[in-house]
Amino acid sequence: MKKSLYITLTALILSVTINSCSKNEEADTQTCDISAESYITNSEGTVTYTVTASGDNSSISSISYTGADGAVTVNNPNTSFSQSVNVHKGTMINLNAKGTAIKGQLRASYVFTGNGGAELKESLKVCPGE
Repeated sequence: MKKSLYITLTALILSVTINSCSKNEEADTQTCDISAESYITNSEGTVTYTVTASGDNSSISSISYTGADGAVTVNNPNTSFSQSVNVHKGTMINLNAKGTAIKGQLRASYVFTGNGGAELKESLKVCPGE
């Protein structure tokens, strides 16, 4: 009886050890839905939106941002997206990116610079987080 229990416990421990050392591909893949901090401008200026995907076959499925005339959505952009937009005083800057990070990251950021340089706002979101 003791020998049977010993063999069973040894097999169980080896099984757990082997499984814990095996590579987990799912842990390397992250579904991302990230939004940069919203911001209302106090002056006219330019906002530059940047979204990048790094890693093995990481991808961006959609980007939504505030354009000159309202909301803009870009579906299936390249893995390196950048767009500069002139905005009016009182514009609410928004940026959202969706995609999949595989052994890498999705990064969504914007930089707003008010005309004359008196106003500056930056926001960055990363998936998976840093």
